[in-house]
Amino acid sequence: MATKNATLPNSAVNGSDKTDGNATAILEKKAGINGSGVVEIKGLTSEDDKKTEAVPKIAPQQPAPNVDEMIDPACDPRHPQNIQFSDISSAAFNIRDGIIQTPCNRSPQLSSLLGMDLYLKKEFMQVTGSFKERGARFALLKLTEKQRKAGAIAASAGNHALALAYHGQQLGIPITVIMPVFAPLMKVSSCRNYGAHVIQMGQNIQQCKEYGFKYSREHGMTYINGFDHPDVVAGQGTIGLEILDQVSKVDAVIVPVGGGGLVAGVAKAVKTLRPDVLVIGVEAETCPSFINAMEKKNLPLDPESSLAD
Repeated sequence: MATKNATLPNSAVNGSDKTDGNATAILEKKAGINGSGVVEIKGLTSEDDKKTEAVPKIAPQQPAPNVDEMIDPACDPRHPQNIQFSDISSAAFNIRDGIIQTPCNRSPQLSSLLGMDLYLKKEFMQVTGSFKERGARFALLKLTEKQRKAGAIAASAGNHALALAYHGQQLGIPITVIMPVFAPLMKVSSCRNYGAHVIQMGQNIQQCKEYGFKYSREHGMTYINGFDHPDVVAGQGTIGLEILDQVSKVDAVIVPVGGGGLVAGVAKAVKTLRPDVLVIGVEAETCPSFINAMEKKNLPLDPESSLAD
C-alpha cells in the first residue's frame, strides 16, 4: 500500500491510511470534517502568484493615506499584505544560521491511534520554545540600519515577545515589548533576561497593540506585528519548506490557527511547491476568530481556557 502523508507545524501529520488508502478522508473523518467543511486556503498556488503580483506591498511603518495613525498598516483591510514564494525562500536563506531546523518525526503512538502515519514538526525545540522565532528574526534582519538603531516594538502575551527579545539580543537591536497584565511571569522575566524593555499594561492584546503602536510612533520605533507583518508571515512559511523536505510523501498539512500568520505562510510555501497537498487550519472552538473572519462575522470573543498556551 502506498504511503500517504500530511503535515502540521508544531505537529506534522504524515498520513498513511491503513484502511482504504485515502489519508485525506481519514483525516477529515477523525477531525469530524466533511468535504464541504474543509477550508483550503486559496490564492496560494504558483499560478496565483502571477495573478497577485500587482498587489502593492506596503512597508509596516508607512500607513495608507487617510488611515488613522493608530492602525497598524499590516492590518489595514483596504491594503492587504501580499507575500510571494520568493519571500519565503529569502527568509529560509537569511534565518538559516539563527534558528533551529527542527526535526519532523513520526509519532508511533498517534499513528497507531489514528490509523495513519502522523508526523510532528517539533518547533518547541527552538531556543524560546516556539515557531515565532522564524518570523521575528527575519523581520529584524530586514530592518534598515536606522530602524535597527531606533529599535523594534511589539505587543504580545508571550511567544512573539520572547522571540523578538532573544533575536534582538543576538542581532544587537533594542527591543520593547508590551505585554498584558496576565502574561505568564516566566515569559515576562525571560524577555527581560534577554534584554528587552518590558511594559506590562492592558487587560487584553488589543489594548496592548493600541498602546504599542502609539508608543512606536512617539519613539520612532518599528512596530512588528506578530502575525500580519509580511516578513513574519514569510518567516513562518519556512516551516512548510522544511516539512516538504523532511517528509517524502505528504497528503495534508494541519496547522494550528491563532492570528493566522503561521497558516498563511505555511500554506503559501506548501501550495506553491505541492498544489495537491491539503492544508487544514485548526483552531480552538472557544476562540473561532478565523472561522468568524471567513464568514465575515465581527463577533466579540470571550476569553476561555483551552489546551493552547
